[in-house]
Amino acid sequence: MDKIKAPQLGEVSSIKNDWVTIGNSNFNAYLRGGSGVVDNDYKISQYRSMLDDYQISSTFMQRRTALLSCDITIEPGADDRASKKAAKALEENIKSLDFDMITERMLYAIYYGYSIAEIIWEKSNGLIFIKDIKARRPERFRFGNDGNIYLRNKSTLNGVLMPDKKFWVAVHGAETSDDVYGKGLSQALYWPHIFKSNGLKFWMSFLERFGSPTAIAKMSPGSMSDPNLIHKVQSALEGLAQEGSIITPNTVDIELLQASVGTGVTDYNSLRIAMDDAISKIVIGQTMTTDKGSSYSQSEIHKSVRDEILEADSDLLSESFNRTVSVWFTEYNFEGATPPRLFRLTERKDDILKVVEKDIKIKDLGWNPRDEYIIKTYGDGYEKAHDIVHNEDKKDQQFSEKDLISISRENHERAMDEIEKASLDFGLNYQELIGYRVKEIQDIAEASGDFGLFKQRLSELAQEDPKESIVKKIMSGRIFARLYGMFNAMRKK
Repeated sequence: MDKIKAPQLGEVSSIKNDWVTIGNSNFNAYLRGGSGVVDNDYKISQYRSMLDDYQISSTFMQRRTALLSCDITIEPGADDRASKKAAKALEENIKSLDFDMITERMLYAIYYGYSIAEIIWEKSNGLIFIKDIKARRPERFRFGNDGNIYLRNKSTLNGVLMPDKKFWVAVHGAETSDDVYGKGLSQALYWPHIFKSNGLKFWMSFLERFGSPTAIAKMSPGSMSDPNLIHKVQSALEGLAQEGSIITPNTVDIELLQASVGTGVTDYNSLRIAMDDAISKIVIGQTMTTDKGSSYSQSEIHKSVRDEILEADSDLLSESFNRTVSVWFTEYNFEGATPPRLFRLTERKDDILKVVEKDIKIKDLGWNPRDEYIIKTYGDGYEKAHDIVHNEDKKDQQFSEKDLISISRENHERAMDEIEKASLDFGLNYQELIGYRVKEIQDIAEASGDFGLFKQRLSELAQEDPKESIVKKIMSGRIFARLYGMFNAMRKK
């Protein structure tokens, strides 16, 4: 039997070997972008101006705000104490930042192909924490074929090498691992934007030309040879345009030519609608949430598309953050800890409730969800509850959710009955509990005959200890009530 050859180890087609680069050996060369955005300042200025397009602006804003509406959560990378401390510290650090604003700016990676932000580290109380995260213009930076980041500088064509563990980079739409600059939506939006812009220009010219009727003067062949009459008619037509009324000889017939603009308007408007639809599909994957309404089933399909894009945007930023900033933060402050994971909860509350209702119904039908389904649907952080035993004769028997609710309700009603019974007992036996003390006060009032003496005897009575049996009954009632209140509060958490 032939011996299986070992695989070739290492990387043999690295981009540093033969990729087109710019620069010299001192600069170590920086990579040209396959998308062409970062290598052409004029083009990126065009893409930036396209954000003023009402359709691009509104749809891209809808995509950004959809993610910003989702809550941020941070989970420990492992269950050990150090990893949990790292997650807690990062969570507090993120709360001190305007992370929604930072997220929105980093989301422009979707538009340009990549976004880059500088991490402003600061040392305080023995920790190195994030003071701020400042998004920078992407065209200011280049990636070297050595994997480093270089800042374009007017003083040198080679660029300035940036420090390590200093920049958070998010890349969108890269076709291969070689394309470090990604591919943004701006390239796909370019032609729909150009077609619509030019169409709107032609439409405006069309309306300016044909929006108002044209006045026509019809003159007899004989009168056309009279220059003075022609001049007067021209002046009259100009007066008609400015003043709205004219006086002409009876040999001149004035008509208003109304252009038929229906076909032209329809063509231009159809072009605009088609290009707006194309922009909506490029940015948010569908058109229904921005322009049109349709059937419920179609709206559900479009909603699912929107949710998938939302989750993809969340993964893009979260994973890029977790692979870099989260790792650096942990290495600086918690040696040996597993870096925490930051992500956004993209599931809507109403959607989760629907999933829970569905899972409960399936559970009632006798089907139990697999562990991988629970993790995928509800996330990590859950563990299986212990089996509940009904009694000694029925060990290992699990109750359905309806049984658990019934038992809980019965226990609650039984406890309330006990409290009500104790309250009734206190009320009916008030003579035993406080009646004797009331009798003593009445006797003092009748025997003293003087308010000063009565007040003195009342003060002495207050210093006496009550009967031990009465104290035990009252204390027992108070302890029971407090314990039941604490137990009930714990159940509601």
